[in-house]
Amino acid sequence: MSREIFDVVNERDEVIGQQERSEVHRLGLLHRAVHVLVFNAAGQVFLQKRSLTKDRQPGLWDSSASGHVDTGEDYDACAVRELGEEIGLQLSAAPQRLFKLAPGVLFAAAGKLVTHNVLVLRVQPKEGISLLINAKIPGNVTRIAPANMDFNYDIAFGSYSPEAYERLLLDAILGDSTLFIRDDEVEGSWRIIDSIKAGWSSYHPPLAMYPAGTWGPPEAAQLLRRENRNWDALIDNSARELIIDADY
Repeated sequence: MSREIFDVVNERDEVIGQQERSEVHRLGLLHRAVHVLVFNAAGQVFLQKRSLTKDRQPGLWDSSASGHVDTGEDYDACAVRELGEEIGLQLSAAPQRLFKLAPGVLFAAAGKLVTHNVLVLRVQPKEGISLLINAKIPGNVTRIAPANMDFNYDIAFGSYSPEAYERLLLDAILGDSTLFIRDDEVEGSWRIIDSIKAGWSSYHPPLAMYPAGTWGPPEAAQLLRRENRNWDALIDNSARELIIDADY
């Protein structure tokens, strides 16, 4: 039996990898699917009932035809294929799209989805703040493009900002303890760390491994999806454009 391989996508519907169907569902990864509604002349919609053996939402009413988009397949081709496979309806062209991806499709330019607004607080090595926003390009046509507002500390004030430890060492020489924590805070911090170390010594839960240089294992995404939240990782194609614009 051949394995079903799905494209894994991010929130902008950009392909970021491939996984088997079972892993996509187990890890709750974002992937592509289509749902097609078929109406008769009276405006009545044909629905299907999901099999009781389905691993997701068994026995519930579903759309007329639906399915996952195969790797390398687009939405329109998938819709035509699913209609033929599930209800024997053969179409020569893709059906009309009733719903669009939000928010990007409405403001798409050159086939790209509009990225999120991004606020970046730069701590090191170039201290500053960058705000990437989506702005309308002047003209009668609705076109949205990213615009970057950047504040760089060195450029704004024209002066060298000392490294963090340079400042701390100078303060220690001068006897200025403003930026130092008190001894009771240090001891309190170590009490917390010691309790964690003691717990690790008596119990060794399985570690979720991930390749170096990545944003973490799939389990990290699962942790937030339990509360319908997600990580907004900046290291993707749109973020690389932001990094270039901001002169990181």
